Amino acid sequence: MNNKPLLLCLNGEPPSLPLLQALVDRCDFLVAADGAANWLDRYEVTPDLILGDFDSFKGETAVDQIKLETQDNTDGDKALDWAQSQGVRDVMILGGLGGRADFSLYNLSLPLRFPHLNLSFYHREEEVLLAKKTTCWTEKIGSNVSLLALGGPVTGLSTEGLSWKLDGAKLTLDGLQSQSNRACGTAVTCTYETGHLLVFRPHHLT
Repeated sequence: MNNKPLLLCLNGEPPSLPLLQALVDRCDFLVAADGAANWLDRYEVTPDLILGDFDSFKGETAVDQIKLETQDNTDGDKALDWAQSQGVRDVMILGGLGGRADFSLYNLSLPLRFPHLNLSFYHREEEVLLAKKTTCWTEKIGSNVSLLALGGPVTGLSTEGLSWKLDGAKLTLDGLQSQSNRACGTAVTCTYETGHLLVFRPHHLT
């Protein structure tokens, strides 16, 4: 594998074909977690590896396969364990959101379970990622940006480039969150002191 991200497809809501193609072009290696191979087959896209307990995959293929029968974790966990063992650092995830709400919520916790991986989720027109303590990116003016605390409070949150500016704010699961903020400049910056911050932003790939 080279320095491009790994693309991991999960068995949630399938993406649009244009989004899938856009991410395939940006990846180094494509892994299907079990049943995700079914929707990839419908798009006539062949993964480099199918991995999981194979309780959902219905097809037959000559693609490399790794069967892991343990039920102690999800196929997404299994795939990320494997990616980490291969020295991968950056993983783009499709099919991790949408469909069953419990799987979507569980999958959004994966960045906490794999802190040494840089995970980004792509769903419809949106990208979701766990922000570093200082995160900067270029955004289109008027784009919706949401900042949500994951797993506990986020403290000392300050922003630049958003219409509703935060200055040393505290986000909590049962209190303040920054839902549907809006980019007012082309450069957006978020800095925070403690906690885990999810950023929801447009991906502009399709």
